[in-house]
This record gives sequence, C-alpha cells and structure tokens, in this order.
Amino acid sequence: MIRDTISTKQRIVIGIFAVLLMLVGYNYLSYRQHQIEPKDTTIPTMTQFQEGIKQFTAVDIHGERWITKDARTTIKRLFAGLSLSLFFGFGLGILIGCKARWYAFFYPIIAFASSIAPTAAIAIFFVMVGTGFEMYVAMIIFGVMPILTQNVCDEVKNFPIELLNKARSWGATEMELVWNIIIPHILPRAIMSFCLQIGPAIVYLIPAEMLVGHDGFGYRIRLASKLQNMNIVYPYLIMLALFLIGFRNSLTELVKILFPWYSDSDSHILNFIKWLKSFYNKLKIN
Repeated sequence: MIRDTISTKQRIVIGIFAVLLMLVGYNYLSYRQHQIEPKDTTIPTMTQFQEGIKQFTAVDIHGERWITKDARTTIKRLFAGLSLSLFFGFGLGILIGCKARWYAFFYPIIAFASSIAPTAAIAIFFVMVGTGFEMYVAMIIFGVMPILTQNVCDEVKNFPIELLNKARSWGATEMELVWNIIIPHILPRAIMSFCLQIGPAIVYLIPAEMLVGHDGFGYRIRLASKLQNMNIVYPYLIMLALFLIGFRNSLTELVKILFPWYSDSDSHILNFIKWLKSFYNKLKIN
C-alpha cells in the first residue's frame, strides 16, 4: 500500500538488516578482489582498514594526529562559511521579502548567482580571493547564501496576509510585525532550509581542499587516493557522512524544541497562532 506505516521496531530491524547486507556485500567483493590480487588496496579488507585507522590516528612527527588536524581545519572553514551565509542570507531574505523595491533590486542578482556552481567558478576565487582561509569561506557563502536568501524571501512572500492584517488591527508597527510575527513564523522553515544547504557546502569545500589545500579532509583524501590508500579514504568519507547526519539531526531537534508549534502539515499556521497567543499571555503575566 502506498504510504503505509510500520512500527518503530520494524523500522530499526529493517535498517540494521540493510546495513548488515551492505557489509556482507562489501566483504564479498573485497574477498574476491584479494583472491585475484592479494596486495590490492582499492577494496580494503577489515585488516587493512585497521591499519589505515591506526595511521591517521597515530601521533606524527609534529606531535599531532592527522584526523584531529584535518577535522579541526575543515570544520573551522565549514562553520565560518555557513555562519556568514546564514547571517547574511536570512537578513537579506527578510529585507527583500518585506520591501518590494529591495526585491526588485536584489532578486535578479540573487537568482543569477544561485545558478552558478561555485566549483565551476573556483578559478575566479583563486584570482579574486587567493587560496587561503578566505577562499574556502567565500566559496561556501557564494554557494549557500543565494539559495538560502531565495528560500527565506519566498517564505516571507507566502506569509499569510490574514496574520499581518490582524496584527495591524492590534496596532502593531512595521518593526513589530517583522520581529514579533514574520521572523518567528518563518524561522523554523529557514533553519530547515539551512539544513539542506549543509551537504552542498561540504561539496564546495572538499574539492577546493583537494585542489589547493595543505590540510583538511579534502587534502588528506587527495594524498591517500594518489597512493591508492583507500583504507584512509573510505573512513574519511564515512566520517564526513556521519558528521552531516549528526549536524542535520541536531538542527532538526533544535527546531522541535524552540518551535513546538511547527510542523510540516497545513495546520502549522493555526499552531503558530496558538503559540503566539500563549507567548503574549506569558509576557502580560510577567
């Protein structure tokens, strides 16, 4: 049946079975490959994986571990780019969504910029920004901010006019409409839209690190792949995937905690009105 439901226990059991099936399939491919070429490193065995993990977790001659240094560098670049993208994208999206003149001025530029792939324009970043920390941050901003701005602007444009008219009848000013009505209403959707941009941001960052980086996950993957040390490449890719999943799930849970009225159903507007009334009642009591 289309869109049927299963219990949580069944979902967990099926998920575990899928993972086990994937591991069995990988081990079979690895076994077959090593029967042909015992020294093969393109499909590492579990023993080879252990050797790779020991290699990037061991202390090097500089007193650091590869994984610690690479993770610190990549996460620093990623969070800097994402933070600035969220700040400017959300602010600009609110502005052009609320003001028609600003919309007419900025939206064509934002729409054009969102159509350009940052990885295709990476040579321009090399020339304009250089190859340092600023280049990685600029690439993420260029890739994430235009799309986030468009999404926030569209949410403002689709804001129910009935809520604005009701707030105006209560005597709310324009700034009060923005801060107390529009922003609380669109913020959870903006955060969910931001979650969807974390994956693309990593896609922009890793190739740049592979090309010109001297540290970071992309740099380490490039070095290991040149030597066909896939026992290092695969764990790095798995760690990137787990980080992305954990970051997204954390933001999703944060939305549920901060905005209990929010849901993906059509009733979220009514839930928002109820939450807004209870919020103002608490302010009056205090």
